[in-house]
Amino acid sequence: MTKQLSQASMGSPMNVLGGSETSFYVANSIVESAIQKYESGEREQALKSLATALKTQRLTLGDNDLVVAHTLGNIGAVYLSLGWLDDAQQVLEECINIKSRIRADPTNVLPKGCSHVPMFDTLNNLGSTCFLKGDYYNAMSYYQDCLKEVTTGDIAGTTEQIADTLYNIGHVHVVLDEFEDALIALNESLQLTKDTYGHEDARVAEVLEKIGAVHLEQSQFDDALTAFVEALRVSKVSLGSTHEDSAISLYNVGLVYERKHETRRAMESYRAALEIFKINGIENESVERVRERMMHLKI
Repeated sequence: MTKQLSQASMGSPMNVLGGSETSFYVANSIVESAIQKYESGEREQALKSLATALKTQRLTLGDNDLVVAHTLGNIGAVYLSLGWLDDAQQVLEECINIKSRIRADPTNVLPKGCSHVPMFDTLNNLGSTCFLKGDYYNAMSYYQDCLKEVTTGDIAGTTEQIADTLYNIGHVHVVLDEFEDALIALNESLQLTKDTYGHEDARVAEVLEKIGAVHLEQSQFDDALTAFVEALRVSKVSLGSTHEDSAISLYNVGLVYERKHETRRAMESYRAALEIFKINGIENESVERVRERMMHLKI
């Protein structure tokens, strides 16, 4: 039971709807309206607005324009958020192909207000799409391209982008059972996350949870316990001792104690986790897992 990064989650990495560069768009007002709908949760309505904008842009600008590519990227992000993965991959690949052609031709004049051809969001969303489709090798390739984009590209990426990308790379390594490579990427992500948000931010706890899970998978119990206990401490400081995330950390601590055959400590951790879930009125799959582990210890 592990938490997910809000920006670059493990099981469902971030899909990005771009909005910061809409000033140079044809059909700009429609795009802005679509972004507002997306942010308010009206995703299918956002999709309809973006489709309308795209039609206008293609008629006005043709098929190989950065404005068209950007709108395709936004459509792909909405498809991804809806779980329409084949549709997402199709339009995101069209988007990245247009951007690549524009970037490769130095004679292309970029729209007013745009200083470079942005690739990160599209590459990240393609990585997310491939990951969710179970195409882990292509997901890794896209995430590595993301990392290259934000570390060696014309426009330097933010520390947050680098940390999130390393986190996603680490997660793919985990799925591929490449645990040593996973730990390298995740520990780099952890340090950058601390540098960006401070040592006691909830996002730090989330990375620590994944690091602990990797150690546990390798039966490195002391390292796993260290990571989970620190994640629990950070969660309590940043979110409060009765937050759901603290329950998840306690569950993971219990797993380590159980694997170490320290039954009493494991049961104490599970009971504490269950109590927090109860306080929050939570009754879901996570709660059932805790109960299952407790029943297993009683047998």
